[in-house]
Amino acid sequence: MSRWKANVVDTEIPKQARQAPKPLLDPQGEVLPLTTDTFSEALSKGPAFVKFYAPWCGHCKKLAPTWKQLAWHMEGRITIAEVNCDED
Repeated sequence: MSRWKANVVDTEIPKQARQAPKPLLDPQGEVLPLTTDTFSEALSKGPAFVKFYAPWCGHCKKLAPTWKQLAWHMEGRITIAEVNCDED
């Protein structure tokens, strides 16, 4: 049996097929709000693009729709997240 495994499983099945499936990133296509408690866990799941903002900042307010659109376009590929710098 071990010879068969060495010949068939280890050589014929690509490593990618043998690995556990990766978690689906940002399955809703929405900007994920992060806090001190959720930051590390969210980033450990895979690639993420994080915006650090202040709710009173005019530039941040102007970019908010762009971030929502980016999250929608990147659904399932990368997590688009945001951290409110006035909280935590």
